[in-house]
Amino acid sequence: MLNTTPLTVEDANKLDQVSAKDREYYFQRISSLGDFFMLNHSFGSQAFEHEISSPDLQWVPYNKSKKWSNRYGLSLTSLDGGITGEIDLNSVMEWNKKNGTHYNEMSFRTKTPYWRHFHSVTSQLGPLEPSLGRSHLIRLAEGGIFPPHRDNYRESDLTFRLISFFQCTPDSLHMTLDDRKVAFNPNCLYFMNTRKVHSVVSFDPNATLLVLNVELNPLTMNYIIQNVLEK
Repeated sequence: MLNTTPLTVEDANKLDQVSAKDREYYFQRISSLGDFFMLNHSFGSQAFEHEISSPDLQWVPYNKSKKWSNRYGLSLTSLDGGITGEIDLNSVMEWNKKNGTHYNEMSFRTKTPYWRHFHSVTSQLGPLEPSLGRSHLIRLAEGGIFPPHRDNYRESDLTFRLISFFQCTPDSLHMTLDDRKVAFNPNCLYFMNTRKVHSVVSFDPNATLLVLNVELNPLTMNYIIQNVLEK
């Protein structure tokens, strides 16, 4: 069963006091379980289908400088709770270089209105919630693509990546990790080692990904270890 023990206020106050050396240990401990593995966690597909069909959703281009990529996003968290995606739905590294800023994945922690709207997803995140950084939904139109790339390998990671898939299957959305195509079950939650080369291409007009950046700390490490599906 999913461990839903909430963080205490005292525990939450300790999250920003983790050293780079400790974070690396936490990452290695998690990734020792695999580069891509399922957690004991799933989302209600019918409720999500209802939420995502709302005409009020304002999808914005994901990394708008790459108009060829056919990617759109909804911010679940952002810098100030806004939904423009001006920074958080772009390459944060490229934004920092262009604007002389120093944002990282944990800079984007303020919940947006979409956090409340997608209750079927966010209500299930339980003890991970205080440790969430930049989080969003990405819709890949037909031909939507993330070319092969690596994330978070130049410096000490602050976060690790969790991902879920909606409105698609491995036949309609191809994801590769370390030159291998990965299999996934829709509506389930996975850890993904994004230090490895990975890519995505969609053959579906509405493939949707949930992307969560989670702070590396002892609490989130233990959460993953306790909730890995295959013990």
